[in-house]
Amino acid sequence: MNEQLGAFGGVTTLLVCVAASTSFAMLLPISTPPNAIASSTGMIKTHDMTVVGLIVGLLGIGVSYAVLLLFPF
Repeated sequence: MNEQLGAFGGVTTLLVCVAASTSFAMLLPISTPPNAIASSTGMIKTHDMTVVGLIVGLLGIGVSYAVLLLFPF
């Protein structure tokens, strides 16, 4: 009944939210293997990765929320 009323929720919505959220996790060097490799070179500081990671994370929250509003599962 909830699907007919346009309300979103359930397992499918949870899975989409988790998948979208994990793809935007770039805050620290240990978050993804490419970040760890870039950080291990010593050319990129943790502070620089944190600033960019916060920007990407905030944009990711907006994109994820917009997708859920445009395509309710």
